[in-house]
Amino acid sequence: MNETRASLRLAPAAARYGEGAIAFHWLVAALIGFLGVLGLSFGYIPREQRAFWINLHVCVGLVYFGLVLARLVWRTVHRPPDPPPEIGENWPAARRSRPIASCMR
Repeated sequence: MNETRASLRLAPAAARYGEGAIAFHWLVAALIGFLGVLGLSFGYIPREQRAFWINLHVCVGLVYFGLVLARLVWRTVHRPPDPPPEIGENWPAARRSRPIASCMR
């Protein structure tokens, strides 16, 4: 039983995110951009074609929702890398990235 609990603990923090995590991040970012552009374009799509694009928007949105759930599961097991010591809370990019990242959670 102790072995099971030990295997559920967080993995040690890495020096940086791995290639899989980086690719996953950019895939989710691309889906957000695609869904946003498509959602804002519905008014310009002819009525005869609108059903197809709405269905595509819904399907891609469901894929995005599945990826968000997968990310939440992944995050419960993997610890994010520690920030470099020269980057503190007062660093401008750290303050800007927090609201953007909260939109993807």
